[in-house]
Amino acid sequence: MPPNLKALENRIRKRKTESEEIIQARLKKGEKEMSMSDRYDYVILNDDVARASQEIVDCIKKKLK
Repeated sequence: MPPNLKALENRIRKRKTESEEIIQARLKKGEKEMSMSDRYDYVILNDDVARASQEIVDCIKKKLK
């Protein structure tokens, strides 16, 4: 999950691959998903690739036990 909605918007716009209509739809979906994060089994903040990757590995290992 991105740290916040602005970070998500910056990431999408930086790619320069989506139309404005698609960007707005993705932001709307992202806002909804972020607001529901308390319902998820795992929430991994994607602000540092190495740390986030390790958290994913840790979640998988935990689930496999």
